[in-house]
Amino acid sequence: MGMNKQSHHIDPSQLWEIHGKYYDLTPFIARHPGGKRMLLLSKGMDCTEVFESTHIFDNLPKKMLPKFFVADNPNYKPTYSWEPDGFYNTLRKRVQVYLTEQSNLLDGKKKYSFDTHHGSGWFLVRLVLLFIFSWAATWFGIIEGNLYICAIWPLIAMSFGGYGHEALHAGLFNSVWKNRAVAFFSMDLLGLSSYVYSVVHITGHHAHTNVEEVDPDMVAFYPNIRTFPSQKRYFPHRFQQYYAWPIYFCSLFFANIMDIITFITKKWINIRVERPYFLEFVLFFFFKTAAISILIVLPFFLHDTSKALTIVLLTTGVTGFLINLTFAVNHKNNEAIDYLTNDKRGNDLTKYDWGEFQILTTCNFQHGHWFTDMIFAGLTHQVEHHLFPMISYQHLPKISLIVQETCKDFDIKYNLYPTYFAACKAHFKYLKDLGREPSLENVESVASSS
Repeated sequence: MGMNKQSHHIDPSQLWEIHGKYYDLTPFIARHPGGKRMLLLSKGMDCTEVFESTHIFDNLPKKMLPKFFVADNPNYKPTYSWEPDGFYNTLRKRVQVYLTEQSNLLDGKKKYSFDTHHGSGWFLVRLVLLFIFSWAATWFGIIEGNLYICAIWPLIAMSFGGYGHEALHAGLFNSVWKNRAVAFFSMDLLGLSSYVYSVVHITGHHAHTNVEEVDPDMVAFYPNIRTFPSQKRYFPHRFQQYYAWPIYFCSLFFANIMDIITFITKKWINIRVERPYFLEFVLFFFFKTAAISILIVLPFFLHDTSKALTIVLLTTGVTGFLINLTFAVNHKNNEAIDYLTNDKRGNDLTKYDWGEFQILTTCNFQHGHWFTDMIFAGLTHQVEHHLFPMISYQHLPKISLIVQETCKDFDIKYNLYPTYFAACKAHFKYLKDLGREPSLENVESVASSS
């Protein structure tokens, strides 16, 4: 690739890289429809996967990019395949057609309305109800000490948190501040910093699902829990399918600590996290203090020690367990790691279409009802969410039909467990298998020999 005159003096850490080209998006930050936060967090990174997956209708963004072009990266090597007639681009065109048709049905317009893929109607009514229920459950459960309310608190918190997760991806509203508000009052007050999670989850996990040392979810619990075949196995891993339970149970407590460490060190295990601008820091401090005070400290001021401990374990403990287990069943099972040993391409990611790789490394479970979709925060359709993270999970059941049909056309296996319990069983079997199998010191050679 050629380089322009400016390329000899550029600093890649101050630019955005997309498909091997450096862009200076600084003049566009304030005008970015998705808000400035995501652009600031992704500066200095290869944003190809995030750019492609967050722009469902990509014509306008791709037309605008040349205005901000700085230089080609002469050493660029694509991580995945992005062929125009490949799986993902074909699927995206089909989803574009579907969304355009839905837009025409809703408002009679002849072209796509940006609001169509966001939440609407009964879906947003549920958001309001869950907001009310969550605060009512917090009052009567944590403050008044009703243990029966505390027992159902995790289901309400996870359902409400699902809306925060969706808002984080800008899938809930066509408004930056509305999405941020929902994220703050659902995720941050639950003990998960939406700022830290944005970097770790979107630029790490979503872009490179189940890729060791790149996907933070695959290293989050290691060496305590071995979740990837190439990780070194230690003797305690033989029992990890049992002791994973208490570790998942404590995950929200760990999350609070990790968020604070991340703000201080500007690093989340293997992910670089830029220190936020002042307002973001103030919001982080306020909501982190509020979350720890309400969920962990306050019960010990209002109740005796044993009851306070019970309340904290029933609420924060069980919620952390459910969140981690549900995310785990989506990606940490033999189906989602199968590509390493049973695909001749092994871990040579350049031979995979990015969308195909998302299909191979993600599993759905229990399709069929809006209530289970809500309880499990939309993670029942995790495959579709990974392919199109900005589409509200309200629309994913119908999008999944398009995905499954396209998978058939490209001869790609679509992973779906019939029930949540079947998915959980598969996850713990995976932990058991990894606890007893030897390490794969060279995954690529193992895959190529199979």
